[in-house]
Amino acid sequence: FSAAFDWLVRQLNKALRGAGGEEKAARFIGAVDVFGFEIFPHNSLEQLCINYANERLQRLFVGAVFESQLRVYKEEGVRVEDIPFTDNTQVVRLIDTAPPGDPGLLQLLGEECVLGNSSDESFLAKMNERYAGPKAAGPYKRSKEPGAFAIAHFAGEVTYEVKGFVAKNKDPLPVDLSMLLKVSSNDLVAQLFNPPDPEPAPGGAGPSAGRKAFKSAKFVGVIDAFRVSLNDLVATLDKTHTHFVRCIKPNMTKAPEAYDEGTAVRQLRTSGVVQAVHAARAGFPDHVPFNTLVASFAEPGPKGARPRQGKGGAEEVLKKAGVPSDKYRMGHNLAFLAVGVLDSLEAARMRRVEQRAVFLQARARGVLARRLLARLRDQKVKQAAEAERKQAEAARKAAEEAERRRAAEEAEREKREAAQAKADQEEAARKQQKFNIARQKSFERTQARKKRAEGAPAADGGAGPSAGPSVRSMAAAFEEGGGKGGPPKAVVTDEGWKNAAASGPGDNDMAAAEAAQAAHGFSNPLADVYEYAEYLGMDVQADKELLWIADEALSAPEPHGWEQRLDPKGNVYYLHENTGTVLSEHPLDHHYQQLYYQLKDKATRRRSTTERVSAEQVDPAAAEAALSQPLHIDLGSLPASVLLSKETLQPASLKELWGGLTTRKTSRTHNLQLVTYEHTVTVKRPKNSGLGVGLTVDNVIVEMDPGGAFAQAGDDLQPYDKIVAIDGVPLGGRMLKDVVKPKPEHRVTVMFAREQSLPKTGRDQRATVSRAPPAPAMRLKEYSLTVKRHNGSPGFTLDPTNVIIALEPDSDAASILQPGDKVVEVDGVLLEKVRFAERADSSRPAHKLRVCRLKPPKGLPPDLPPPGPPSSRRDQQNRIQFREVTLSKQRPEDRIGVLFHKTDDQFDTSAFQSVGPDAALPIIKRVDPDTVGARAGLEPGDVVLAVNGLSGMSNYQVVEMIRTLAGEITFLVAPAPKRGGA
Repeated sequence: FSAAFDWLVRQLNKALRGAGGEEKAARFIGAVDVFGFEIFPHNSLEQLCINYANERLQRLFVGAVFESQLRVYKEEGVRVEDIPFTDNTQVVRLIDTAPPGDPGLLQLLGEECVLGNSSDESFLAKMNERYAGPKAAGPYKRSKEPGAFAIAHFAGEVTYEVKGFVAKNKDPLPVDLSMLLKVSSNDLVAQLFNPPDPEPAPGGAGPSAGRKAFKSAKFVGVIDAFRVSLNDLVATLDKTHTHFVRCIKPNMTKAPEAYDEGTAVRQLRTSGVVQAVHAARAGFPDHVPFNTLVASFAEPGPKGARPRQGKGGAEEVLKKAGVPSDKYRMGHNLAFLAVGVLDSLEAARMRRVEQRAVFLQARARGVLARRLLARLRDQKVKQAAEAERKQAEAARKAAEEAERRRAAEEAEREKREAAQAKADQEEAARKQQKFNIARQKSFERTQARKKRAEGAPAADGGAGPSAGPSVRSMAAAFEEGGGKGGPPKAVVTDEGWKNAAASGPGDNDMAAAEAAQAAHGFSNPLADVYEYAEYLGMDVQADKELLWIADEALSAPEPHGWEQRLDPKGNVYYLHENTGTVLSEHPLDHHYQQLYYQLKDKATRRRSTTERVSAEQVDPAAAEAALSQPLHIDLGSLPASVLLSKETLQPASLKELWGGLTTRKTSRTHNLQLVTYEHTVTVKRPKNSGLGVGLTVDNVIVEMDPGGAFAQAGDDLQPYDKIVAIDGVPLGGRMLKDVVKPKPEHRVTVMFAREQSLPKTGRDQRATVSRAPPAPAMRLKEYSLTVKRHNGSPGFTLDPTNVIIALEPDSDAASILQPGDKVVEVDGVLLEKVRFAERADSSRPAHKLRVCRLKPPKGLPPDLPPPGPPSSRRDQQNRIQFREVTLSKQRPEDRIGVLFHKTDDQFDTSAFQSVGPDAALPIIKRVDPDTVGARAGLEPGDVVLAVNGLSGMSNYQVVEMIRTLAGEITFLVAPAPKRGGA
């Protein structure tokens, strides 16, 4: 029954932890249903445990309700009506935590169970001798009845019969029966008597994380488990804000609609409810420091006048507020307020705050308006000589070109040096491995020849424990560095020691024993030491300085009192004859494992990740249809060199020339006619490695690992390329990681856009023009301007392709830039295949930028929306109210509580960036109440434009991303208008 009960508790705890496996939540609400106090004609160990639990909880109740309040009143010198209460500290100490050096009843019972000649009578004699002496005046009393003792509990005196105490604490189960149940053919019975190992501490840190933990040989009785469980409960309650609910029985016969006044009054008095009510009436629940009371509730005086502080100031505030003198008391540092006084003071304060808020708002609006007027008046016309401008521009371009050539040469040189260093390192490792193997085999052959020549086992010549240095001296040598040559190192390779263990008693075994003695001073064959080290959870390569622990453990005998036995299936187990404790491992394994944990400095953590593989079949028709879809082109998918091409630059208009003289920014116009290319490249995946590429959620390349598979493809794969298929499988609206199947080689199909007026590169000639419809003409503005930094930041947020997705309010950037602008140059450095943060110097007070902004082509009627990305439609975007929402998701399994629309047909999405022809914008349909999303401020009808700076995602991609994220998550959202103006 006990094993079944423990199994049921484990199953319930496992179900209540949740899918993530977290043991406890950061905040929780718990309910403890306490069993009632029990007094029967015959009381035994069960009643003692129940009544002791009630004593502990009654002690917690007394400390929470009475002692804490009286202590504060006494420290502050406040006189209140005396509150008598019953203190049961002596009873608690008697049963469990007696004075220091004097064990309680439960400790005495545990000690009695360990002795070989233990009995109930000897346990009673020890209690009477210790607690019922001539001068004893505690709650323990001798009983007139033989074989019994009495304890004066807070609810009354209870007599306990000591018969069966020792046997119940041991809870013996015949060893033979226990072993038969452990190897039962019934899975449930075998599971009941083979409980799992205790779970490691939360966090997984320390040397014992993820390793086998052995059972301690110490005797653990029923009372010990009960005490640990009760102490954990009380410790948890001490850390919480506790509320008490007292349940009163109206009668003792369990009859309906029957009320016995005597029964109810007795329960109220013994449970402390009457005392608690008296304390609430006589006390002052709100305790406020004097200066806090003055700072919060003092009425403002004349300009420059400060209110009086301290006790006098607090009393003056209460008198001016009209609080009666019997409703408060003044202590040394705190003001004690009766029920309702603090609420009335807070209500009066809020009325004054509301009156002043209107005045402050009016003044603030006036200040902001005057600042705006001053900024508009301070704009000055800047003129410069045409020769100086051309000279500065030519010098800047020459410097940029020289810097680009130098950076390219430096990168190529570093790449060559890294490849050469890696090749040299691998060659040296191969040579060292061959040398070690050859040295070991030579050593084994030499020892075998010596053994055959001498005609006696090599072990007789000095491989015993006394031939070499002791394991303790070897441990000290390992810690100090191992002398002149450093720490001793084994000459056996990873291949050799396991084979030697299986070869039998031959030349290899003898050579291994001698090698162990020569290299480490071990008394056991090296193969056995390695095997046992792995059994203890050691890493034979990383922990070679601690292998002496395994050697010492192999030579250790069984401790006194333990006996080795075999179960019906022939498996070895160990039995302690006195206590009946059974272990499936050697009794000293736990000791040596703990010794290893204490001596190990660092624990290695291993984490393996596997790529998700798509098992779908390739449909040629679907692949052809996917590659025929037009490539979605915006500023984020074009490199800076294409956007700033001289071939697309148009002559400056009068408006642009005048704007350069009268505003903070100069502008030029580019007209782009793009050609879409399709290119398939074969990449080779390095062994035990990934593809080495960073992508956006719509599979656009933003960075490549210099040593990865994509970088090895040369210029055939470049940043801003969009991956549309992998190994013939079209990606569609899915991400690459959800489709790719790891293998040595992959065929990667990408699409990219080029300006048709630019000369074709080698990659353009190797690629083919896409079968998709041609991209429409694009018109963009190139702006040159200076932006001041705002509170340590540039004032805007960029996605991985350097496109602005959000602007900080009141920043300098917010006055001249717009979401959707792309930063192509910072402080004279062209952002070609690099991010803004990698080139921008954060120590500068301002940055010189060149940005590009999409414009509608000339000649379109004003009532028609321009083609191209919706991010260029300023009229519609100016009507959008963007806002930033930040929520805290502590664990991946926490619910954000957001449901998205499957389609966006009923909404007007013309003002937002398209996510593809077959995908839908992430528009929120419903937000569940009291969830992470609701508390953060997400609302139905919001469209999620970016998550942690990543934009352009469909509803499927947003759901996939927020499901796996944890921590602080930032959303950029805006309300999506419905069609027809709804």
